[in-house]
Amino acid sequence: MILGPTCPVVGGTESFNPVPEACLTPYAAQMVVLDDENKVVAHISSSSDGSFQVDVAPGDYVVTPATTDSYPIAQPVSVTVVPGQYVTIQINYDTGIR
Repeated sequence: MILGPTCPVVGGTESFNPVPEACLTPYAAQMVVLDDENKVVAHISSSSDGSFQVDVAPGDYVVTPATTDSYPIAQPVSVTVVPGQYVTIQINYDTGIR
């Protein structure tokens, strides 16, 4: 999980001026894994370096923040898990700093 920006970003929109890497930092957060029926199948706590691992059966899932009521905020991420493999995803938390 990544938190950013952690410093003011100078310029236009992020699509033209991406957040400098120096303004991004690993983030420890709580997430929830939902199955294709929108049922909670796992709770995740990332480590201080932002990494996490969860074992789930093959299928389609959505990884979403456990809380969504204030900054920092993150958008849910859809993921498909195939048999015998881990999937790497990145959760981007927005601090609201501009």
